[in-house]
Amino acid sequence: LDLAREGHIIERVSAQFAGDATVRLPAVHWPLTGERVLTLEYLDGVKVSAVGTADAPDLDPVVVAARGADFVFRQILEHGLFHADPHPGNILVLPDNVVAFIDFGIIGRVNRQLRHRLARIILSIGRRDAERLASLVLEVTTPLQAVDLAALTGDVEEMLDRYAGVPIGELSLRDVLGSVTGAMARHRLQLAADLALLIKAVSTIESIGRDLDPSFKIV
Repeated sequence: LDLAREGHIIERVSAQFAGDATVRLPAVHWPLTGERVLTLEYLDGVKVSAVGTADAPDLDPVVVAARGADFVFRQILEHGLFHADPHPGNILVLPDNVVAFIDFGIIGRVNRQLRHRLARIILSIGRRDAERLASLVLEVTTPLQAVDLAALTGDVEEMLDRYAGVPIGELSLRDVLGSVTGAMARHRLQLAADLALLIKAVSTIESIGRDLDPSFKIV
């Protein structure tokens, strides 16, 4: 474990969001940081789980949910480097609904090609295009055995049927991605580690968003 490396990651992500007043990351105090010690700015906020309660009456849960999700998706789809463990203990909220992320010990990376494929996967889900979705699944996985494309497409089509009457804006991305990864497992398709982290991060932030704002729609 090289904690100085985590400090450099924090600075890189901070630079990507420079000028954005809606999010904060702690500054790294380099004179007291090294391979075994990471010293960060103290951020005086409340845990995200306190938003919407009597402990944080001045904070708006609807705004906080939207800003947290925006931060995660901009990391994934614009920058390709993302906080892969955005659970409630790693998210603070500062005055004026500023969302602060801490603990960048687990990060994921997605290159430009994978970002475009992810966007096409979401579009294929919205369009209920089973053949296109099955082919995209093969593009982002490693087969561990010979793939029966017709069977995979049938599995994907059955999965999409479950969401047939749901407008794309109403979909739970966590549920859909869980169904997709279930189909991958049945067909012995291995998911890249960074993509598994991405699904975990998106699922976590969707869950937090819905806890804050029951009307929250991550799609």
